[in-house]
Formats: sequence, structure tokens, C-alpha cells
Amino acid sequence: TTTMGSATTINGNLTIGNGATFNAGAYALTVAGTTTVGAGTTGTLSISSATGTKTFTGAVTINPGGALTESAAATLSFGGDVTIGGRLTESGSAEFGIAGNLQNNGTYTASTGLHTFSGATKTLGGTSAIAIPSVAITGTCQNNGILTVNTALTGAGGLTQGPNSRLNLGGAT
Repeated sequence: TTTMGSATTINGNLTIGNGATFNAGAYALTVAGTTTVGAGTTGTLSISSATGTKTFTGAVTINPGGALTESAAATLSFGGDVTIGGRLTESGSAEFGIAGNLQNNGTYTASTGLHTFSGATKTLGGTSAIAIPSVAITGTCQNNGILTVNTALTGAGGLTQGPNSRLNLGGAT
């Protein structure tokens, strides 16, 4: 287990291998390159404090067996694609911003905070459903899977439905 002791910027890639745990703690974390969690069996990126925004500029891949887990409601900012093959668990009212595609082929547990999708011509999909309480679309997105928005779907952007996709709305639109 490695735990950050101060605000950290990684100008390259962050790879958390099998059996390893990286704890971001109460500090800002910026990763300029790609982030890979797990190499197919285990590996954990743990966010244990709401202090400090966690910014991932490149693509984030959570491989099967890998996990990105929040135990406190830190703001997550993704500048590239997020691919979930393992588990992504957000906490409380954590805010989530993404400018890339969201592909859920694993287990995604969204927080109750606002999830903003800002990229142009991006997709949401995967083999597993995506359920998010509050969504704001400020870019253009296409739903290619099953997307459930329980509380609010807002924004000046566009959300289109791909072939065989489903959008479930449970709140204000």
C-alpha cells in the first residue's frame, strides 16, 4: 500500500498492479497520462478523503478485479475515457465530471452528486447498466446501453439514443 503525503502531480502514467493499493488520501491528485487500475485480478485506487480534487487527464481503465473506490465524497474529474471492467464506487454527494466516453463493463456505483458530461460526440454504454441520480449534459453524448437517471437530467448539450439503447427517467427532465 502506498499513501500520498502531499498534493501530487504525475506527469506520466499511473499503473496500479495486481495486489497493490494506492491511497490518494487528503490531497489533490493529478495524473497527466493514463491511469490503469489492476492487471486482471486485483489492484485498488483508494480515495479516502473529500479534500483535494482528483484529476485524471488521460484515459482511465479499471480492469477486471481492479477497483477505484471512494470512502469520502471527493470531486472526480476525468478528461479522457473511463472504462470500467472492475469496480468504480463513488461516495456520498461526490461530483463527477467527464469529457470522454464512459464504458461500464463491470460495476459502477454512482454518488448522489451531479455528474457532468462535457465532451463532444461521446458515448455512454457497456455491457452493464449505468445508473446515475443527477446528470448534466453540456456536450454531446450518445447512450449506447442502459442509462437510468433517477433525479434530474439537465444541461444545454445533447443526448441521443443509439440503436437498442434504453433511457430510464425517474425524476425531473
